[in-house]
Amino acid sequence: MILVGYAAQQPELRYFDSGKILCKFPIIIQSLSDAGKNSLESIDLELWDIAAQYIPKGREIGIVGSLKFYNWKDRKTGTLRQSTTVLVSQLHLLGAFMKVNDQVDINDNEEYNIDYDYQEDYYEDCYSPYEEHDDSMEWDCWNDMDYGYLDDLHDVYEHLH
Repeated sequence: MILVGYAAQQPELRYFDSGKILCKFPIIIQSLSDAGKNSLESIDLELWDIAAQYIPKGREIGIVGSLKFYNWKDRKTGTLRQSTTVLVSQLHLLGAFMKVNDQVDINDNEEYNIDYDYQEDYYEDCYSPYEEHDDSMEWDCWNDMDYGYLDDLHDVYEHLH
């Protein structure tokens, strides 16, 4: 998937014992509604390492990534919850900054403000860039992804045409 939009807030960073850094933040994109009108959408992104220092709130970026679906039971209520995020494999820094108004409610995405602690073990278990993965594993969640990669911004436009 390819998205171009603006960072809706400063990246949230999570540091791991392995030395890796997980960077999470929403991107604001423009989309067409069913009525054919433009609307703003907020999509959560996850990427690794160096990216956070290049992405202030309001920065226009292009990303290439894949959808990741999470299911978990809420610790407080016991309710089954779901979340979708984009795992970024390429980040493209584009030129413009946009003033992002903190007061604007972009589709009131209730899942955006959830407690992500449930995912910490998941990341520790499946992302170890300096270790070999056991081939007998049932899944390899980072299959050949190149996280933290900063690419030439012109590549975004090649994908869009």
